[in-house]
Amino acid sequence: MAAGLAAATLLALVPWRPTAQAPARPVHWEGTITSVVTEDFARQQNPFADGVWTATFQVRAKWLEKQRIDVKDPGGRTTGQMVMLVDDGSSWTAEASGVAVTRRRPERLQLSGSGSGGSVLQAGWVYQSMADDDPLQDILPTGSYALWTAADLQVLHTFTATDGTVILQRSPGEVPPQQMINAFGTRLPVFFWNGQTPVPAAIDTTGLRRLMANSLADYPYADLERRTLMDGRMQGSFEARGRASEAGVTRKVTWDLHRRLGITGTLDAVDAAWRPRLAEEVTLRAAIDPGLGVTGRFRFTLFDVSREKGYALNAGGNGTGLDLRFSGAQPQPMSRPVEPPGSNSLVIETSDAATSASVAIAAFDYGASGRLKAEVMVDGEWYLLDAAGGGSSITVPLDANSNRIWDGWEQNAGVWGQAASADQDDEPAGENRGDGFSNFEEYRGFMVGSDWVTTSPKHKELFIYDAYARGLGYFSASGVLTYTIQQTQYDASRVVNFNRGYASAGAQKGLLLTGDCGLDETTAGEVFPDVGTPNNVDKVCINSAVMRTASSDEEANTIAHELGHAVSVEHHGDYDEGACNGGDDGVIATWGGATSGHRGCVMAYSDAAYYRGWDGRCYAWTFPAEFGDQFCTSKAGTSINSGARRMEDGHPMPVSGSSTAGNCQHQVRLK
Repeated sequence: MAAGLAAATLLALVPWRPTAQAPARPVHWEGTITSVVTEDFARQQNPFADGVWTATFQVRAKWLEKQRIDVKDPGGRTTGQMVMLVDDGSSWTAEASGVAVTRRRPERLQLSGSGSGGSVLQAGWVYQSMADDDPLQDILPTGSYALWTAADLQVLHTFTATDGTVILQRSPGEVPPQQMINAFGTRLPVFFWNGQTPVPAAIDTTGLRRLMANSLADYPYADLERRTLMDGRMQGSFEARGRASEAGVTRKVTWDLHRRLGITGTLDAVDAAWRPRLAEEVTLRAAIDPGLGVTGRFRFTLFDVSREKGYALNAGGNGTGLDLRFSGAQPQPMSRPVEPPGSNSLVIETSDAATSASVAIAAFDYGASGRLKAEVMVDGEWYLLDAAGGGSSITVPLDANSNRIWDGWEQNAGVWGQAASADQDDEPAGENRGDGFSNFEEYRGFMVGSDWVTTSPKHKELFIYDAYARGLGYFSASGVLTYTIQQTQYDASRVVNFNRGYASAGAQKGLLLTGDCGLDETTAGEVFPDVGTPNNVDKVCINSAVMRTASSDEEANTIAHELGHAVSVEHHGDYDEGACNGGDDGVIATWGGATSGHRGCVMAYSDAAYYRGWDGRCYAWTFPAEFGDQFCTSKAGTSINSGARRMEDGHPMPVSGSSTAGNCQHQVRLK
């Protein structure tokens, strides 16, 4: 009723003309409003119950400056403007609870419920003076504002007797909506414009002063103070109590809103092909819509930056500085980067205002990762730009699943979807998966000599310090990928991934291959202390004195054979020592023993002087000087170990048959 009366009074003051157009650049008032409505039954005019009901409203306000209405003095001079506000995406939530007990017939009155919604603003304005001698400055100083806002909370009333019997229960639709906030600020809004009446293009100061004095503005629960902006913000609180029949009702409202331009812009994603490499840079661009007609200073923040030790799994010392940093040379003038204390972040700002800016980022680790966000300052306020792909920041490098591994590597390696800590290498196929290095470690990589290598999460790999310096022989036939490293590229315990940290599969050792072990002249090579994995083999020894007179094939076979033992590969079977038929002592090959199985396998013995055949008798036999160059994939015998049982030249054939162990490639185990 009052709203219509006041609006009609105002319409007579000025001539009408078409509604002004909205500004080209949107401006919002954004912030929060909290309203707590309390009903204390004992404080009512005629108390019939004791207890308290409470409803709490939380508003996230977003109000658009829709248009400006000129305020003119009697001479027609514009002395100020009313900036009109409309709702543009606000939302609210509410909760209600409480219990009251009636005094006469004890009954329990319980309030419960919740609500949510939007469009909370019915009308609002901010006054901006435009003249030092503004005739309204005594009642409407610059920065005055007023808002009229309300929303509904549908609650559930339940009336129960003291014995728990439900007397009456009303559905939410039967309960009158609860008003949320009502009016606050300088008391004018809904009387001036109720959101439905067309808005004038101008009003005069005389009519506006008369309207301000209208006593109808004094609504129940309205704010009684006249409000002006504080440091450019709408901030305040008030508490109002109900009158007469609403005695006992208290409404407390607090608010904090600030003005924000409708700045729109984006931060581009990192190049999908870029991955961190030591000292390699990537440049990223942020921009605001040039159609907004504004420029600003840009601020870039690198955060959640990794701090791995060194710069690779086995190089770079043990420092833990930020793995991504802003480059020393930038595409445009920049401030010095600042590292906030106790953070994993860096901040840098452009020196000049523009509609776009680029920033260069350098990697200081092959496994570097982080996030980047961009902001722009316009009219003294920072605005966060939208990141490519959604959200407020981008990953550096591209990392859609946020596991700190560049997506391109995961996809190319065929491990997309696996955990960063997974260790599932399955080539060559065998009894055990993995090589002791997690996906992240394989991705981050190792130094091998002067080269950096990123290894394969699908293929088992082994690092060897070759102090023997004669190569690895036929060991490549095992299917294991090997890397010959320097002694400094594993630690004193032979751990290769000594700079491990994030998503590690644990410590993984390399092998020491050496020719200085003091072996006797009858031993070509040996592993110490015993056959096992690289994590429990101390060293692989080759008898350099024996090898000086050996053929290149024998040496290559011996190296591969001993390295096989260092990755858990056993002999094809056992052997015995002794003599047959009064001969000299020597190695006796047994059925299914060390000389059995595939004759081309590096793990098959070739130096027996006798063999005990399938008939149980011992025969003198000088085995062929064969030096296998393969790691067999079957237990089946080949050559003199193959075929049906038979006698040839008085000897039982095959000689040793299929192996007891064998299938050597399948036995390979690295961890």
